[in-house]
Amino acid sequence: MGNIDPSTISLLARIGERMKVLKHPELSVLSPEQSRYYYEEAREFFTPIPVDDLSVFQTKVGQHGIPIRIYTPNESTKDLPIVLYCHGGGWVFGSIDSSDNFCRYMCQSLGSVIVSVGYRLAPEHPFPAALHDVFDTLAWIKDNGKRFGGDSTNISISGESSGANLAAAASLVYKSGLKSQLLITPVVDYHLESESYLEDHTYNLTSEKMAWFWNHYLKEKDNASDPLVSPLRADNLSNVAPVIIVTVEKDPLRSEGKAFAKKLHNEGLLIEHIHHRTLLHSFINVIGISSAAKRAVDDMFAIYKEVLHYDECFR
Repeated sequence: MGNIDPSTISLLARIGERMKVLKHPELSVLSPEQSRYYYEEAREFFTPIPVDDLSVFQTKVGQHGIPIRIYTPNESTKDLPIVLYCHGGGWVFGSIDSSDNFCRYMCQSLGSVIVSVGYRLAPEHPFPAALHDVFDTLAWIKDNGKRFGGDSTNISISGESSGANLAAAASLVYKSGLKSQLLITPVVDYHLESESYLEDHTYNLTSEKMAWFWNHYLKEKDNASDPLVSPLRADNLSNVAPVIIVTVEKDPLRSEGKAFAKKLHNEGLLIEHIHHRTLLHSFINVIGISSAAKRAVDDMFAIYKEVLHYDECFR
């Protein structure tokens, strides 16, 4: 297993045994509906971190009635930074429920208002439906952020994996209208033959799984070169919100994440590129089990908190 965090390996083994009992089918015949069921079964193995001292409110926004959940620290000052969070799940599964504990921990750690968006999922709603839901949520935050103690002139965006793809794509449109981005193990390019894809990693997220996700998200493969699908291919990144990028070693997405970080660095827009050699994709979901994953998230949040609460634009 090399230097991979042993707590994570142990967790994956337990989930794997459960999937065998449930007779998880091969990926080639797995339906989106089945994938959502097995994902929820796997979530039962995650240990939430208790989080107190915050208020939670849920509503629906936009023309499609997209569910959002707003987390606000209790006993805090008004005009707090606001972070829109987009959950992972390959655009196929995941929800505001699956990201609830992480968003609670984010709210507490950052001392900021967190808005989690339950965007529409593929393949029922392929590109660009989820991205449009993010746009609608950003517009709603702009108009309503103050109701929850937020500063509507200080909005940032974050996401993990496919959610980070949506965050990066939205940032190409909103540019300096957003203060910052936190992209955790992001999908930023439809390129299934990058160096890290060809390494054929077998832990958690695999190249085969990513191809399956892409096939559901993109109804038209001609859209693959669109920067709103593949932000790495954007001709011009100037004036986008400054970025923190987080990558992990044994991940098919590593190469594109590093390439995006380099491109942003060349534009003077990279706040920091954090790379973890011992953690795996979706490590943010195991912070209640893995001390290494929790340290990584705490360190990431320590950096991001400074970005959110200081006026400097980090350019």
